[in-house]
Amino acid sequence: MNYLQTANPYDTEFSVIDTDIVKKPQNETGKVGPLSAVEEMQHAELMKKASKVVRKLTSRAPGSGRKVFLARHGERIDEVFPGWERTSFTDFWDYKPSDLNMPMTLPSRINGPRDFINDPPLTEFGYVTAQMIGRGARLSEIIFHYVYCSPAFRCIQSAHGFLKAFPETKTKIRIEPGLFEFMADYKNSTLTWMTTEQIVSLGYEIDVAYTPIISRDDIRGRVINQIIDWHEYSPVNILLFTHAAMMDAFSRPLIKRKSLPSMDEMKKMSEYYPYGAVIALEEQAGGRKWQLMPSAMPPISFFNFTNRINFRFFNRS
Repeated sequence: MNYLQTANPYDTEFSVIDTDIVKKPQNETGKVGPLSAVEEMQHAELMKKASKVVRKLTSRAPGSGRKVFLARHGERIDEVFPGWERTSFTDFWDYKPSDLNMPMTLPSRINGPRDFINDPPLTEFGYVTAQMIGRGARLSEIIFHYVYCSPAFRCIQSAHGFLKAFPETKTKIRIEPGLFEFMADYKNSTLTWMTTEQIVSLGYEIDVAYTPIISRDDIRGRVINQIIDWHEYSPVNILLFTHAAMMDAFSRPLIKRKSLPSMDEMKKMSEYYPYGAVIALEEQAGGRKWQLMPSAMPPISFFNFTNRINFRFFNRS
């Protein structure tokens, strides 16, 4: 099998990764109209400085061929439409979307709409975002040999949408409860995930032969090292769909960053790792040391949204 690696047409010379090269003076408005020759030269010089800063921050050693990509699910419906499970269903549990960003249809759940309270689906835009980052991977010539996924329905939908960019792939989704988010947020709640059989019946490409590292009854363990150990042969690309806080918890120990986030930072995890965010890590030659691949895949940007991670927060000591 020919495993394509990252011959990346989107490789960037500079980036907008939080580089404060020049701070805007207070009370100065942006200039309009054509730039003078002097201003053009100054702008070009600033871009060179930005490029040097980013290269220094993200310099990489030769890799071993093992790569791990952590991806956050797309936009969840309850963040956009609070209380939607009360207003979008009839007394007979018939689903009636009231906005074009709501999914057109939803699967039946054992306890009806109540099961969606702690296990919401994606919005239409959330699903499209997952397909877009899949397209970005394909354009970057990255083929994923293994895909792991949190049992949350929004993550399964995201992984499914991502794989739409690879219609010829035989890779299936391995549902791993150990990739679910911190259980502290659910200590007073009852989680009812869909069973593997239910998910397969909906047409999702699930690896039914996979035995999870952490069972559905005990999801408080860390799984990232076990998953990596399973795939010791290189080259290999591993994709994990998970949640904002778990992206931080799984990725930073690999790059030897061990400080824990504060409670205030925990509340802002969705800002540091937006919907559809991707962290690409590559093992260095020699093994067991990992490094960030900042330009592995193109980002998604529109209006005031980007799926880029907060690089400074990720790289904190």
